[in-house]
Amino acid sequence: MSQERSPEELAHLVNEKVTVGIALLQKLVSLRHVDGVQRLEKKINQEINFLRTNSTIIENHILCSNMIHFEVVVAVLATCRAPKHIDLPLSCPSRRSPLRVDIVCDDGVSWIKIIARKSQSIKDAVCGRGKFGSKTILDHAEEFLEVASQNPINFHTPKVYFVCLNALDDNLLAELEEIGIIVKNFSPGSEFQTEASKDTHSVLNLDITTLLSYVSSLTNGSCDWEFPEPILTEQARSEQKNPVKIVLEDVFQGKRLICCKTAEKSFREIVSLLGGPEEKKRTEELMQRVEVMPDITEIPERLRIVQIRGKIKPRSFQIFAFGIFHGALTVTSNEGFLRAVKTQEVLLRQNPGQQPLLHRSTPSRINWQSRQFKNESRGGSERLRGSQQSLAPTPTPFDKFSSDGGHMSPQRLWKPLVFTLAVSTGSFVSVTIWEYERVRARILRSVKGSAALGWFKSKAQGTQKRATGWRLEVENWWRNLPEGDKVFIPICAMNLLVFGLWRVPRLQPMMVKYFCSNPAARAICWPMFLSTFSHYSLFHIFANMYVLRSFSGAAIHALGREQFVGLYLSAGVVSSLASYIYKTGVRQAGLSLGASGAIMAILAFVCTQFPDTQLSIIFLPMFTFSAGTAIKCIMGLDMAGLVMGWKIFDHAAHLGGALFGLFWYYYGSLRIWPRREVILREYHKIREERKKFIKTIINDFQMTALKLVSSNRIFGGDQRVYSHESKELQCEMKFSIFLPPQASEGNSKVPVLFWLSGLSCTEANFVQKAGAQKYAAELGMVIVCPDTSPRNVNIPGEDDSWDFGSGAGFYVDATEEPWKRNYRMFSYVTKELIALVEGNFSVDPERKGVFGHSMGGHGALICALKNPGLFKSVSTFSAISNPVNCPWGEKAFTGEIAKKKFTEAYQHGNGCVPQ
Repeated sequence: MSQERSPEELAHLVNEKVTVGIALLQKLVSLRHVDGVQRLEKKINQEINFLRTNSTIIENHILCSNMIHFEVVVAVLATCRAPKHIDLPLSCPSRRSPLRVDIVCDDGVSWIKIIARKSQSIKDAVCGRGKFGSKTILDHAEEFLEVASQNPINFHTPKVYFVCLNALDDNLLAELEEIGIIVKNFSPGSEFQTEASKDTHSVLNLDITTLLSYVSSLTNGSCDWEFPEPILTEQARSEQKNPVKIVLEDVFQGKRLICCKTAEKSFREIVSLLGGPEEKKRTEELMQRVEVMPDITEIPERLRIVQIRGKIKPRSFQIFAFGIFHGALTVTSNEGFLRAVKTQEVLLRQNPGQQPLLHRSTPSRINWQSRQFKNESRGGSERLRGSQQSLAPTPTPFDKFSSDGGHMSPQRLWKPLVFTLAVSTGSFVSVTIWEYERVRARILRSVKGSAALGWFKSKAQGTQKRATGWRLEVENWWRNLPEGDKVFIPICAMNLLVFGLWRVPRLQPMMVKYFCSNPAARAICWPMFLSTFSHYSLFHIFANMYVLRSFSGAAIHALGREQFVGLYLSAGVVSSLASYIYKTGVRQAGLSLGASGAIMAILAFVCTQFPDTQLSIIFLPMFTFSAGTAIKCIMGLDMAGLVMGWKIFDHAAHLGGALFGLFWYYYGSLRIWPRREVILREYHKIREERKKFIKTIINDFQMTALKLVSSNRIFGGDQRVYSHESKELQCEMKFSIFLPPQASEGNSKVPVLFWLSGLSCTEANFVQKAGAQKYAAELGMVIVCPDTSPRNVNIPGEDDSWDFGSGAGFYVDATEEPWKRNYRMFSYVTKELIALVEGNFSVDPERKGVFGHSMGGHGALICALKNPGLFKSVSTFSAISNPVNCPWGEKAFTGEIAKKKFTEAYQHGNGCVPQ
């Protein structure tokens, strides 16, 4: 047994590790251009701080320090060619969490995984002597090869390198090399080199930005001009330093140039409209070298998951899809498209070594026309001002009808404060009731032949019969709208209505009184709410509605429709209260109107929820910035406006709305909104007269509160994962569901199969490994795969064994403590899950079946045989039909899950059906 080290020796070891960490940070200074270096620096600093500040440090802490791993990462990073990423996360279908690549170098064609484990430990894991459930180096190799094949670079699969600190066993080394892994031994201080790869692509796809850059006068000798626009002057200076035409000629050398019909048509339209004679001549010369091919009609599989939105425009999508379809590299400077596609987990490589070209595509003749137009506009505005000097300015409603009152004091603020609390509470109570009614209506629609439907059912049928012609078209249009637009359109309509009322002269005194907030007015409360829907100028309403439309989709995806509306209405009143407090404090009364306070709350919530999302300003798409930076700058600008006394906007209202949005993100959505069940229960008692119906609605509401975890398009259908709070299991449960194309058409209900997985499986195993979606899509069949047991219910020992507890529910109802409260998988599958699926999806309740494997085969048998007529079919393979006499079921059925009841049932010859 090794002797315990003295405190002085431990301190010496700590100092050695800290010295190594400081040296690593110094080496990383010159590598900060690599994506992920800042995260690595943060991790190294955390390790250093732990070693320095831990007063109870032991030798094991030092031996298990991550500094060895960091040392190898930095050493490889410093010597490899063209590093691009560190710790790059990539989605992997066979695992829940992303696969993380330690280093990506050679412009993306080489992936490196650092392995610092001891050789014997790696060998033991491969031979089955490791910890149960832990993955071996071969498992990691298969995952890396799988993900590499799904993320080709220049249409070639990246090479995967396993860099080992200790030499591997010869047999294991041969096995890794046989499946395609390149293994290299490495020690800090040596130089790491990857195998050189050649660019074998001979076909280039040219997009519009490249075509324009090639023929532009700016890139053909006119870069020495001085332009009145600073951005054009900056482009000219950049062209002087790095001529684009030379770079393009070098890239085009010896390559076949192609472009799609869409790119060629748009390019020629731009040149014919704005180009000069020389530019048109160069266009014809270039197009003689380019082979124009028809647009593709079939999207490559790699881009099928990409959603056209934001920076991903249909035209750009068509051009990039065309290049991938023909196996050609796309030469482009459309960085906005590449970033937007990357956020949807699709990696497209930009043409190597190219700077953005679009910024250099403006011909000098166009610049001269723009300069001339500005001079004419300036002269026209001067003449207009001269002609108006003798005329009195046209009075606005705000000038003609000053609001009454005029007295401001802090004592008056208690009414707005109470009004704000009342409106905020009322808003969230109202949207909670709205949520209840919407869920209740969906439940009632799913019930067939219930006498409780009565008038509701006949009324719905009558409405459906009358919905023909234009009305049916409107209903179909509304049904197909995104969730964000379904909320935005009514809000926008109310704002447009109030905007129109401002144009009626007879209504303007009333509009100033009730639709403009002013702390000095006599009407002080209702204007706080009504002014949220009030805009006087066209620019004001356009700007606010544009921003609301841009962020409503993301906000509703994160919050849901009801919570979004509650936040929007409450934020409007809170922002008005902030404006009142500020104006009263500085003794500056004034009218305020507009939805910007409420919109700022939505903006703050979304930007905090998705801080890394790239945004841009309308009319200035070339400037992009992160959402987190945007909200900080906006709030900083409003804070400066308050301090400096600017009167451009109501900065206090903006800041109040933004702070309320941040409050709701960090506290309200986590602590307040989840407690609305109290309101639901009280509303149940008022809303319903029958006690049994009250209980049914409460339970069904809890069941139907589905949360979408993920959704992917596959074989024309949707593979989704949902979570919900289970009434039977008293915990959150997940299930995956495949919806074929026929399920979304709405013409008829489709059959459904319930798959029950085996021991230690989850809701994802069958979905990822069976490949059944293709056949389900052809047959028009829904497949539902629930998890195999409750999880994280805090029962002692539930996670200690793979065949007992978590992942081993055996689809029975436990009878012994402490399991019987949560482990009720039989009731969950046969009652709650079926009702959940039938109530939320277009499935035929008369055509459902159940099937399963191993433990799931046992579950399928008992679920079907104990409920005659519930399922039309039942099938199994490798079923554990008698788990008492099976090694995998003996522990569960003789332990605490079912103990006496199930053991006796099986031993008395009752087969797979417990009595």
